[in-house]
Amino acid sequence: MVTSARGGTGFLNGVTTFEPGAAIGLHTHNCVESVMIIEGDAIVDINGEETPLTLHDTTFVPANIPHRFKNASDTNRMRILWTYASLDATRTLIASGETGRIDAEQALDTEGRSA
Repeated sequence: MVTSARGGTGFLNGVTTFEPGAAIGLHTHNCVESVMIIEGDAIVDINGEETPLTLHDTTFVPANIPHRFKNASDTNRMRILWTYASLDATRTLIASGETGRIDAEQALDTEGRSA
């Protein structure tokens, strides 16, 4: 992931893998986000409008607009490359109102070590 700790000066980016049938909850960000599908098929819901996506399709989500991504497959994984237009990007979950920094979500690797 590109963060300020790794030399980023104007954006954050990274990759998220969605297992078959997985989805992220509806949420907003405090800045613009772009997502490219790099494996599999997805469904994006942006402000209540669902759109199917496939390999290399790219989205643009304005700041503070509710959205979420879902893996469209029940058998294959889906991966996205995401980019936020700010080093201070946050995610606010619609269901709980909880807000957290994107770079804090990505701070630990799968074995609990600092990434």
